Amino acid sequence: MAREIGAAVKHKKNEHNARAWLAWHVAALQRQKKLPPLQNLLTRERPRRQTWQEQLKIVELWQAVLDK
Repeated sequence: MAREIGAAVKHKKNEHNARAWLAWHVAALQRQKKLPPLQNLLTRERPRRQTWQEQLKIVELWQAVLDK
């Protein structure tokens, strides 16, 4: 039960922060003489998938860090 209450509180805080972020940006954009392109404000659908070579390089870098 306490875990559910904690999750509900976190959810409400996240909702509040999202609304505060939106209100702040609406006010800031209203003061702009020129709006940025809408594309710059939108998120991308999906990030590019890493190749196996990129993933291998990341593992090698982590291994080098852990070996120190």
